[in-house]
Amino acid sequence: MDVLIPILSKTENQDTFLDTAAEGAGKIYLMIVVEAKNLEYDFGFTTGQISLGNQLMEDIKKYLTEKGLLVFDVLEWGETIPKITNFYFLKKIKKVVLKKQENDYFKKLVKELKGKKLNVEVI
Repeated sequence: MDVLIPILSKTENQDTFLDTAAEGAGKIYLMIVVEAKNLEYDFGFTTGQISLGNQLMEDIKKYLTEKGLLVFDVLEWGETIPKITNFYFLKKIKKVVLKKQENDYFKKLVKELKGKKLNVEVI
């Protein structure tokens, strides 16, 4: 099963989250979406945070590959929801796993992704 883990909260590198997210996965895609505009919420990455995002992705990739998983990293530029949606259908992803956040933008993101018929799991 192919799993997409968008790195949105900057806290996805927690072992318990990663272990649950990776359960049953054959391939894992880690995705960072860089939005060139300033974000209204502490969500995703702006152009000034690319190095932070890359380091976080490398830490996660190292953790998962040490567990024997096949991990790919993806860096996208643009808007978060369309980038996740397009990648999901392009790569025939089976599940998008998101780290739970307590803000309205996250709730909107989950609702929109589910509305586009993506299999979304929030941990």
